[in-house]
Amino acid sequence: MAVTVGTVTNGARAFGNTRTMAHTTDVGVYRVMLVWVFNSIAHDVTAITYGGEDILANVLIDNVNWAGNDARVHCFYMIAPPIGPADVVYTLAGNCTHACSAQAWVGDDPYYPFGVPVTATGNDALITVDVNSEADEKVVDGACFSSGAPTAITLGAGQTELARANSGAGGATGYGSSYETGAATNTMSWGLAAACDWATGAVALRPLVPFAERPIEYTIDVWDPEQRMIDSAGHVVPRYKIKPNRWGRLIGLERTTAEVYENNYEDPALFYNESVQYDGEADQAQIVINRGDLLEVMMARLASGSTG
Repeated sequence: MAVTVGTVTNGARAFGNTRTMAHTTDVGVYRVMLVWVFNSIAHDVTAITYGGEDILANVLIDNVNWAGNDARVHCFYMIAPPIGPADVVYTLAGNCTHACSAQAWVGDDPYYPFGVPVTATGNDALITVDVNSEADEKVVDGACFSSGAPTAITLGAGQTELARANSGAGGATGYGSSYETGAATNTMSWGLAAACDWATGAVALRPLVPFAERPIEYTIDVWDPEQRMIDSAGHVVPRYKIKPNRWGRLIGLERTTAEVYENNYEDPALFYNESVQYDGEADQAQIVINRGDLLEVMMARLASGSTG
């Protein structure tokens, strides 16, 4: 299932500390909504709701700001938001120029919806951040910049615009949001007419993959003293090549059974790599999986043991 963008509602710049904006969430079985808030001055978002439901704790990107002041980006999310019209309502810690973008997405994986968010700040004429993703994902970004003089913002190559406003007339704060199809490295960028304070963040949205189409790509034998991870072709996987968003099987722990599980989540011998962080200097891989107890211990041993 592909991740596709639905209704996008943008709130124009305003000065103050609160906003109420009507937004409509599209029909779809697997849905996620992103709400970007762009503001000048270092004011936190102190409250944010959608349809009356609090989403303040659902932070993807928060308080990313240049030099603690002039350009700030926040991104909140809601899994399975109510379908149809509802209000986005947020409050800032103080008065400032602010704007927002609410984006409905369909086809996102409700269990593992996002990759690792990446942020950046600067003071120059190019807003840029690099995001690692997969070809079937969508990478979404949000950028905010501040300039007292009118400054235009230009969409980066390969990106599809979701929201954009220049600075200057109507407010010193400018902003943009866009998306593009996932790749090994997505460089999300915005060009500026002049050097400005800026802040940006981006994240990959992961598509739902039906259970029947999710192969078991890795295997670990509980009795292997080196705790090597084997791929589906029977080769040892070096730690730096272990990938996230993959299913694996632990063999030698469970007795053989004729039971057929409805999906991978119910099979106690299967694990899912939620994230992988590789340390090249130590040659170690920190792996977070969706199981606990023994499997977590096995992953910890794998991180420091030999994988070829």
